[in-house]
This record gives sequence, C-alpha cells and structure tokens, in this order.
Amino acid sequence: MAKQKKEAKEKAIEVTLLEASNKLRGSVEPAEYKQVVLGLIFLKFTSDKFEERRAKLITEGKEKYIEMAEFYNMNNVFFLEETSRWSFLIKKSKQNDIALPIDTALHTIEKNNKALKGALPDNYFSRLGLDITKLASLLDTINDIDPTKDPKQDVMGKVYEYFLSKFALAEGKGEFYTPKSNANYGWILNMVSKLSDNVITGFILANGALSGGAEEYKIRRKLIENNLVEAILVLPRNLFYTTDISAMLWVLNKNKKAHVRAYSNTPQRHYRNREKEILFMDLRQLDEPFEKKYTQFSDADTQRVTSTYHQWQTKTIENIPKFCHSATLEEVVKKDFSLVPSKYIEFVNRDGNIDFDEKMQSLKTEFADLLKAEADSKNDLLTVFKELGYEIKL
Repeated sequence: MAKQKKEAKEKAIEVTLLEASNKLRGSVEPAEYKQVVLGLIFLKFTSDKFEERRAKLITEGKEKYIEMAEFYNMNNVFFLEETSRWSFLIKKSKQNDIALPIDTALHTIEKNNKALKGALPDNYFSRLGLDITKLASLLDTINDIDPTKDPKQDVMGKVYEYFLSKFALAEGKGEFYTPKSNANYGWILNMVSKLSDNVITGFILANGALSGGAEEYKIRRKLIENNLVEAILVLPRNLFYTTDISAMLWVLNKNKKAHVRAYSNTPQRHYRNREKEILFMDLRQLDEPFEKKYTQFSDADTQRVTSTYHQWQTKTIENIPKFCHSATLEEVVKKDFSLVPSKYIEFVNRDGNIDFDEKMQSLKTEFADLLKAEADSKNDLLTVFKELGYEIKL
C-alpha cells in the first residue's frame, strides 16, 4: 500500500510576513511595511471573525439575523458590509483600482463601528501608489494567514512586533518598549486618561519604570495612591523578537471597588474590593522553548496565570513563593512605592539544601573530563603541526 503523503507543513507567520516584506521592496520605504501589512491583516482578521460568527448564526438556525450588526457586536465581532469583507477584496484583487476598494473597506468598517472612530487610515492605499501587481500579490500572500486558527495568539500584536524588530531602525527607533522613563510615564498617564470605570488596560514596559526616581517617583506614587495599579507581572526572557531582556506587564484598573459585572457568554463575576492591594507575579519560571531561541507560555501556564489573577480579583488568595504575592498598600509604602516584584514575592533559597561534598565531587568529575579533553585536543594539534614539518616545541 502506497504511503500517504505527509500533510504540508504549515507555514510560520514569520515566513509569510517576510514574503510580504519582499513584495514591498523598492516600492515603499521599509518604515511603511508594517502599516501596509497591518492594514491588510486587520481586514483579513475582522473578516474571518465575521464569517466565523455568521456561520455560527446559520448553524444555530438564526439566518434571519445574519445581516443585523447587533448579533455580531454582542460577541465582540465587527459587522461588515459585503464590500468590506475579505472575500470581496480577493475577488477584486486583480483590478487596476484595487487600492480604492481596500480604502473603502477600511472607511466603511470605521464608519459602522464607533469603537474604531479615528483608528483606521484614511485613503492610505490610494495615496501610497503601490504598483498594482505588487498589491495584488501582497493580498494573495496575506490570504495565507489564518488569524483565527489559534484564538489565544495575538496575531496583530505579533505582526506589529515582527515589523518593529526587522525595520525599526529605518524609522530611527531601535526599540519598541524601552524608551526613557519620562516617556514611559507620559505614555502611562495618556493610557490612564483614556480609561473608563469598566475598562482594564495592560501594557509592557522595561524594568526601569518600576523604580525610577524624581518625577517618575511622584507619578508612580500617585498611580498607587489613587488605586490605579492592579497588577505587575514579570515576563520571561526571550519572549519577544526585538529583545532578550525580561520585561514587565502592567495592569491598570480604574475600578477596584467591590462590584458585580456580567460578560457575554460567562456567568456574573463578583469582584471584591482590591483598592489597597496590588498583585505581583513572577512568570520567569513558566516559559517553554519556541522557535529555538525564543520562549512562550504553554496552555497550562497561561491557564495558571489567568486563573490566579481572576481568583485574586474575587477572593483573597495565598501568596506563593517565587510566583505571586498580594501586597497591601502598607507594604508598598514601606518599600517607598517601588513596584519591583522581587521586593514582595518571597524568594526560596534552594541552595541551602545542597550537599556540598556531593556537589564538589560532581564538579570535580566534570572539570577532570574538561581538562582531559583539552589535553587531548592540544596533543592532536601538536601532532598535526609536527607532521607538516612545523613542530611546535613548548
């Protein structure tokens, strides 16, 4: 019986993005690559989510509702008119005026969804003047990406980070979340100004923002005293394409009072009063290898982190050494308003239980093997030079 053909290996998103970049070379500046690709992936992503929801409505026998925006919005899905759907754009992709339908699709989506007001580019692709054949080819490339295949993967974030890592220098920026502390806190204050009482925001910053002095100290202290800081999480190294350092995930919440809130498709959640508490978590032990030199969270790790956070929001949890600590305002004040997690999360000294003699014997054996290998290599080298007639005498 003939062997069945192996399934074609799924193309990594980075490979597809590299192909997309190659199609843009010589047509637009490298600094523009991410804007072009992000715009198209946004259209693909929103369209795939729309089609997924549309198919579910039909499966549930609700065909009469498939053109009603409310039945999409209730599941956090943007409703799309036919001209804004990816399938429509793919059909038009070989037309000479394809840039216009793309711009029209973006404009229509923004017009019909208030949450996107001012967020999408206006007539960007028409103004860009990209060669028609290159734009059509780019659409075909983006068509290979399935943004909804893994619901846990932040495709848009991954795309943005990829282009920053590859082409940030073309924009005069060599890093994506490590600006000076003043800029960090300016950005934080801007985020806070946009928060409503029922919105939680999260963002990633470098470690320095957790303990800076002068003006940074004053702002950080006010954020803490005003009960805006909900959680600080230490992330593993090599989690990002652009840097190998460990970064910090900040979570800000304007409403840490006790209240009840309902979410779509989930039971009501009864939040406790957390106004004078901050949750610190250290996730550096939870990483698993990804693409050889990077790390990521496993599904089990993600579940552990999210469940710990959600439990802490609704009830008092136990502090776990090397993992999490719920700090009171009093503790934070004693630490002079520092948000460095290691000042709060208990460190376990595992070296205290090591058998010193056993460890030294193990090291002795390892070093003996290394020294022997070094001696053998040295003798081999001397022999080679001798045989070539260039004997080395030591």
